Amino acid sequence: MEELLKNMISFCETWELDFPYMNAQWGRSRNKKENVIVEHHYRVDIFFATIDTQLQELKSRFNENVVELLTFTIALDLKEFFKLFDIDKFGILVNKFYPEDFSQQEKERLPYELKHYELDVYKHPDLKKNINTF
Repeated sequence: MEELLKNMISFCETWELDFPYMNAQWGRSRNKKENVIVEHHYRVDIFFATIDTQLQELKSRFNENVVELLTFTIALDLKEFFKLFDIDKFGILVNKFYPEDFSQQEKERLPYELKHYELDVYKHPDLKKNINTF
């Protein structure tokens, strides 16, 4: 959120646009007990409300299995040198979403093969160099 605010200020300065003083008084909170500053209004009333609306929209468009599948596919992301590589997520992907694509023996061997793969990638200079370029 802080990075977004910095980017907005920079954008406004670059294009000579007015940017509100974030500590200025905006009004009263919804419960009418306390005064609200401009930053709170944008951060809570607008930004968080927008994120909540987008999440609700996504939930209504995708069923639970699709969301779960997308979540587990993060384990396949090669960015940041396998930072998100997760052998357990591969097991869930195989067993829950692709059970008929793997034999029982392949399913049992998979965690061991993935562990070897993970170790090899970290040690191999060519693979390490290629992964860091993603």
